[in-house]
Amino acid sequence: MYRLQVPFILLVVPVAFITGCSDGKVEVTGLIRYEERIPEEGTIAFIGDNGAGTTYGGPYVKGKYKVRIPEGTFRVRITGRRMVPLDTPIPGSLGGSPITKREEKIIPDVYGLHSILQVEIDKSTRKHDFDLKAPKK
Repeated sequence: MYRLQVPFILLVVPVAFITGCSDGKVEVTGLIRYEERIPEEGTIAFIGDNGAGTTYGGPYVKGKYKVRIPEGTFRVRITGRRMVPLDTPIPGSLGGSPITKREEKIIPDVYGLHSILQVEIDKSTRKHDFDLKAPKK
């Protein structure tokens, strides 16, 4: 009688894909708006332990972000920028192309460096949108 022998790894790998490999993190997605407008690009950071812990995050494009983050409470820092044309181009260095645009910050530091935004992340809340308003003067 012929007996088929299957290597152990061929049985284990598909089971791992079916059951999922968990690193204890939750994938969180969302949309960032500032004054009803969607910033072209920027960064979002989720900072643990009252600002002294591990930071998770990265860039976003057209207001959309996606990050893997453990459950817990995090302070959130959001930056936003856009490129605007210069009135007068600046000559490029070493014969390079002239500089015709500059970066303009469009989200104030009250949501960035000095942010007090806070979110609670858990498996039931995988979507967090941020509708930011201009600070009152």
